[in-house]
Amino acid sequence: MDPTLFTTILAPLGIYALAVPMPGPGFIVISRASIAQGPAHGAAAAFGTTASVSVYALATALGISALLVALPWLSSAIQIAGGAYLVWMGIALLRTSLAPSNLPGRVSGASAESRESLRKTFRRGLLVGLGNPKMAAFFLGLLAPAMAGDLSLTARLLVLGCVILIDLIYHQSLAWIAAKGRGMAGHTGKWFDVIVGGSMVAFGGFMIARSFGKS
Repeated sequence: MDPTLFTTILAPLGIYALAVPMPGPGFIVISRASIAQGPAHGAAAAFGTTASVSVYALATALGISALLVALPWLSSAIQIAGGAYLVWMGIALLRTSLAPSNLPGRVSGASAESRESLRKTFRRGLLVGLGNPKMAAFFLGLLAPAMAGDLSLTARLLVLGCVILIDLIYHQSLAWIAAKGRGMAGHTGKWFDVIVGGSMVAFGGFMIARSFGKS
C-alpha cells in the first residue's frame, strides 16, 4: 500500500480514537441512562449515539457532507437544533428532580424513567449525537476532505466502518462501566439529576452560542 494512502486512512482513525473519549453530550446521556435506568438503557443510548455516527458516515460516503460544508448555515442549524434539544432535556430533568416528590398520586421521575421504552432511550442518544458539534467537526472538517481524494470505494468503506466500530466499542464500554455505579443515583437522590440536568443545559447553551458565533 502507498505510504501516503496508508497515512490518509490511519490519520482520521487515530484522531477519532483520541477524540471520542472526550466528555460531551453523548457522554452525559449514556452515563445517566446507565446509572439511573440500568445497563439496558445505557446500551440503548450508546447504540443511538453510534447510529448518529453511522448517519454522518453515510452522508460522508454519499458526498452529502459536501453540501453541509458548502452551506455552513445548514450545519449551524443542525447544531442549534441539537443544542436546543439538549437544553430542553436538561430543563425537563431539572424540573422533575426539583419538583416535590411527596404529592399524592405523583409518580417520581426515576420511577417514570424506569418504565421508559428502550426505543425512546435509543432515540435520545441518536438525536443528541446528530447535534453533537464534535461529530460535525470530525466528519465535515476532517474526514470528508481526507476522503475527497483518490481513495477507492473499499478504502472509503474501511475507514467509515472502522470509525463506526471505534465509536461502538467505546460507547458500549462507557455504558457498561457507568452501569456499575447505578447505586449512586439512589444514594445521591435528586442532586445527581440536578448536576446532570445542569450539565445538559450548559452543554446545549454552549452549542447554541457557538453556532450563532460562527454565523
